[in-house]
Amino acid sequence: MSDDAKTGHQGYDPFGEPLATDRPAITSVLDRRANRAALAVFWTLALLFVAGRVYTTDWPAAHAFVVAMIGGAW
Repeated sequence: MSDDAKTGHQGYDPFGEPLATDRPAITSVLDRRANRAALAVFWTLALLFVAGRVYTTDWPAAHAFVVAMIGGAW
């Protein structure tokens, strides 16, 4: 087993030089849980916005609303 595998993750700078890191290789459970929750919220909102946009493309009221907004009626 290499020394890098024993000590944890070995990071590299943009030029490929190894960085000295004191961070352990295993992240805490709370970090992973928070990351997964943030990803779930992000993708849920992204899919909701895309689905809403696709749904309203054939909806005449949506076109009328956008035209009214652009025209300054609101």
